[in-house]
This record gives sequence, C-alpha cells and structure tokens, in this order.
Amino acid sequence: MMFGVAFGLFAIFSIIRYRTVSIPIREMGYFFTCVTLGIINSMTNYQEHFYEILFSNFIAIGLVILLEIFFKNEQQVFRNINYDKLELLRPENRLILIEDLRKRTGLQVTDVKVDRIDLVKNICRLRVYFLSDVDSDNYSVSDQNEDDDD
Repeated sequence: MMFGVAFGLFAIFSIIRYRTVSIPIREMGYFFTCVTLGIINSMTNYQEHFYEILFSNFIAIGLVILLEIFFKNEQQVFRNINYDKLELLRPENRLILIEDLRKRTGLQVTDVKVDRIDLVKNICRLRVYFLSDVDSDNYSVSDQNEDDDD
C-alpha cells in the first residue's frame, strides 16, 4: 500500500512539474505541500487518529511558514528586453550599458547578455539579470512574447 502511494505521489508530481507552464520553484513547493497533505489526510482514519493528523498538519504548515520567514532572500532573475542603443553593446561600454538599463528599467541590473542583434531594425534583444525579492515576481519590463522570426 505505501509503495503504491509513494509511486502515485511521484507520478502526480512529475506530471505536474514537467507538463505545466513554468511555475516558480517556491509556488511549486507550496503546491506539492498542499497535495501531499491532502493525500495523507484522505488516507487516514479520522476516528482513531484525529489529533495525530491535526498535529502533523500543524507541523508541516508551521515548517513551511518558518522556512518562508527565515530563508527569504533575494535571487537573481532575468528578463528579455528589446534595446535600441547598439553602440553601448561594445565591450568597453559594458558599465555604461548596465547603468543605462538601471535608469530605464528601475531594476538592480547585475549582468547583461546579448541574445540577438537586428541591424536592419537597429535593435537587439538583451537578457538582463537583476536582483529580485522572491515575493515580487511580476515585472512589467518585458513580459510580452518576443519570439520574432529571424
């Protein structure tokens, strides 16, 4: 019985993780916790083990809350941005490019990589890395689909 449950949990988590749109790791952890608690709670006999289940649920949820509070940190994330000042792409202008991106976006830009350069349209696509609070995942810099044909 326990092997079947473990295999079922593994199958559910694998399908959800690899067959869905990219979900942030933190939200995926919350989802896995909820699904696991739901499955464990549904398989137990409440008449005999009500207080044990209640206690284990409080421990699991309390652990998630403690981890959220004590291990909250900044992480480096990236966004793709269409950029129009091609003269700043030269290696000697790297610091000026990063400073210009900081001014234009308001983000704490830490690194920049060039994805594409379109000399006809005089624009390029940059992958801009910046520091982000884990809580604030919505940035209006470049959330639209930018997969132009080459």
